[in-house]
Parts: sequence; C-alpha cells; structure tokens
Amino acid sequence: MTVSVDVTNSSVCIKVYDQGMPYNLLDRDVLDITVRIEEREVGGLGVFMATQIMDHISYCYPNNTNQAMMEKS
Repeated sequence: MTVSVDVTNSSVCIKVYDQGMPYNLLDRDVLDITVRIEEREVGGLGVFMATQIMDHISYCYPNNTNQAMMEKS
C-alpha cells in the first residue's frame, strides 16, 4: 500500500494505492445512519464519513491497482 498526501495553501489531496482485489469504495450502498447501530451490518461508516467530509472522492483500477483519491479544499 502506498499513501501520498499533497498539501497546498488551499487544499489537501490524499491518494491511496494498492494491488489488492478491486474495491471501489464508492460502489457501496449509502449508509442509513438513522438505523440503530445494533441493527446495522458491520462496515461502511468510514466510507460514509469520508464522503461527508471530503469535497471530492474518486476511484479507478488501472493496471491491476486500486487508486483512491480524496480531496478537501
């Protein structure tokens, strides 16, 4: 896994690369946070929080490599 962080005066960009199985974090169902935690399936809260906090998230799988990018202005 490789993680890079680029910081400018106006934004931060985090890129995560790995050569694991394809996993598009954006293909998950939207998490319903109104459901009691005891009734929810495990997983998805981190992706939910990232989509709420970040201004832009993208994913691609070129050359058998997961590439996720998150940007916050």
